[in-house]
Parts: sequence; structure tokens; C-alpha cells
Amino acid sequence: MTVAAALPARIAPPLLVASLAILVLTVMDALMKALTARHPVVDIALARFLAGALFTLPVAFATGMRWPGPRALGAHALRAVFVLGTSILFITALKLLPLSEAVTITFIAPSLVAIFARIILGEPVSRLTLASIVVCFAGVVVIARDDIAHWRNPGEDALGIAAALGAAFTYAMSLVLLRARAQADGMVTTVTIQHLLLTAFLLPINFAVTGAPLSGLIAGLGPDLWRAALIGLMGATGHFLLAYAYSHTVAARIGALEYTGLIWAVILGYVWFNEWPAPSVLAGAALIVAGSSLLLVRGRR
Repeated sequence: MTVAAALPARIAPPLLVASLAILVLTVMDALMKALTARHPVVDIALARFLAGALFTLPVAFATGMRWPGPRALGAHALRAVFVLGTSILFITALKLLPLSEAVTITFIAPSLVAIFARIILGEPVSRLTLASIVVCFAGVVVIARDDIAHWRNPGEDALGIAAALGAAFTYAMSLVLLRARAQADGMVTTVTIQHLLLTAFLLPINFAVTGAPLSGLIAGLGPDLWRAALIGLMGATGHFLLAYAYSHTVAARIGALEYTGLIWAVILGYVWFNEWPAPSVLAGAALIVAGSSLLLVRGRR
């Protein structure tokens, strides 16, 4: 286990660490959305994980990371498949939908996390956690109702919503599997192996779609190369933080905190893309904050 993973939860509270991770990853989502106007989805996904691998490898060597055996590597590969699906589907949703709407639809994931954690890991789901999920999901419904009722382009919106829903399913599975791997192998190993495997998966996919080698990807990014590097750094940092949080508390509690990402998405959507939140968005955001606060109450108790 790594030094960071061995830190007592009282020194780095898992819920606080998870909240920071969600902020970092939401900013990364906004950066990726900005790139979708100029670059293919597979280019952005490959750039993210390739840059992330370049940032995680020095951490792995500095901490003396122990490489997992074949059986554990197979488990990491299974999780990487779900992360790959999440990345491609969510970037597609970002390309077709406003940032706040794409993020909103994926917020069925925390409910799925609690369900999958119960089925796969046998984790209990407390009444307070269930209440938190219900209140937060009500906030999502309030926000999504107006957006989905007034589609801009039926074809693109339908595809974007389908991609966001698919991303929610694969993301929930990847988070539950993240808890299992982070506990067994440590967060540095988990995040490093994830970035290496996803880079290996995306290289042939990118070549098949674009017909360009890796050098073509770098040249194609051009002035956006620094943004791609920043996306990789933020993605790696966010997943290190999530891996720590998931290794120190049950998955359902961290999953419910995912809803706080909507608050950041609304702010970034307004500042970055001039997407002014409607009254329904503000009302739903209030419900989401209230629901997530239930977890903090449970933590204090």
C-alpha cells in the first residue's frame, strides 16, 4: 500500500478528498468540452490518458509501486474497459449537449453506484444514504425536465442524451470496481495501470478512426497541446483523489457526493460557455446540496 493510501481518514477525510476530486474532474470536463469544437472525440480521449500516463509514471516510480500479477492485471483491464466506455460516451455527450445538461444526466450514476456496490461488493446501503440519493435525484429531475422538454436539435440531442446515460452506467461500474482495486493494490497502482491500459486501448482505436499515427495526434492538437496536457494532469490528479476516497469509505457515500459536480458545472457553464442557468437549475442545485449534506451529517455522527 502506498504512503498516501495509508494515511488515516481523520488526516484526510474521504468525503472532503472526494469533493475536491469532483471539482478537479468537473473543470477537466469543461476543458474537454472546449476541445470538442475543434478535435475528434477519440483524439481528446487518447490525449487525456496519454498525458495522464506521463504524469502518473513518475509518481509510480517515486513511490516504489509494485506491479500487480496477471490475475490482478486482468481485474484492472476489466475496469479499464468501463472507464474507456465512460470516456468516449461522455466526451460525445459534451460535444452534443450543454455542459450542465450533460453532467446532469450522468447523475443517475450515484444511484447506480449504491446498487452495484450492494450487488458486487456486498456493501450495506443505509437509510440516510438512500434518503440522500432520493433527494439528489429529485434535484436532477427538476433540472433535466426543462432542458429535455425543449430540445434544440432532435437528432443530436437524442444521441447526446443516450451517450450521457450510457456514460452514467459505465461510470458507476468503474467506480465500484475502483473501490475493490484501490483497496487491494493501492491508489497509485490503480490509477497508473488505468492510464497505461487506456492509452494502449485507445491507440489502435484512434488509428482506426482517424488513420493518423501518434505523431499526427500531437501535430493535430497544435495550439491546444497544452490544454490536452492540463486535461491529463487534472484527470490523473482527480483519479488519485477518488482512489484514496474510495479506499477509505463505502462506495455509496462517495457516489452520492458526485451530485456536487453539478454546482461546478453550472458555474463553469456560465463563465466559460455563457450558459445561464434557468430557475429550475438553481432549484435542483439546492436539492442536490441538501441531499449531499445528509452524508456529511452521517459522517459527523
